[in-house]
Amino acid sequence: VNNGKLTFLHRDTSVSETTFTVTVKDEDAGHDPATETVVVQVVRPSATDGSDALLWLDAASVQATDGSAMGTWPDRSGRGNDGSQSVSAARPVFNQDAAGDGFPEVVFGGDDRHFDLPLASFPTTAQTIVALHHVPAAAGEQTVLMSEALELMVTGNPDPSGHDLELRHVSLTAALHGNEPVTDAWRISTIASDASDRVAFLDGLWSASGTDATRQNRVAIQPALGVCKKKWTEAGASTFSYSHPLEGSLREVIQFDRALGSVARRE
Repeated sequence: VNNGKLTFLHRDTSVSETTFTVTVKDEDAGHDPATETVVVQVVRPSATDGSDALLWLDAASVQATDGSAMGTWPDRSGRGNDGSQSVSAARPVFNQDAAGDGFPEVVFGGDDRHFDLPLASFPTTAQTIVALHHVPAAAGEQTVLMSEALELMVTGNPDPSGHDLELRHVSLTAALHGNEPVTDAWRISTIASDASDRVAFLDGLWSASGTDATRQNRVAIQPALGVCKKKWTEAGASTFSYSHPLEGSLREVIQFDRALGSVARRE
């Protein structure tokens, strides 16, 4: 308990739902205790068979030495949409237990460390994106993943639109902010979007829906995880520029080419 906030740490990964009985009482013997039952639905992306996803990156499936730079983040979906990085200095780092909770993560840490992704790993119309992330608060925007048709970012502080430190999902024409800060803790963000609607969830709970902004025109964006990467070609020679790097870590990212329903999202 911290400042009136009761936090449960759920470590039994074998179940998707569990129940706690909570009794609250004070020091006054004349006050009856209050007892409530709390049902907790455990959101675990890895519990789902993601073989029908376009992209499934899972730190728990990485076979790497603790502290090693990763040239590849293998795609668990079976589609071969691996994240790759050929430049040694730009490779994210695998950490077996940086948070001390027994779970591995891939650390980006800014400095334009990122993975290139195949264009085939990005949906073009309907989509669901699930990301398990730990992003520190920062002044500027940070990129989770991006292509010309889709972007998922964490806004800066201050944010010009007033959505400080929130998740922002942008499709071809419109954008949606999550309406809740997502920084400085492990959070599960989910975006489900189709032609008629888009809905944002944080830690399995609804946080926003609809559209609250128009898309900013971004040109020459290359598909990438952890940075906004642009390609410039002049006189037959191509160069790349980088911006809005992810300063935090990821444990899992899954992309589907459809808007998942509520049951599938919880699984």
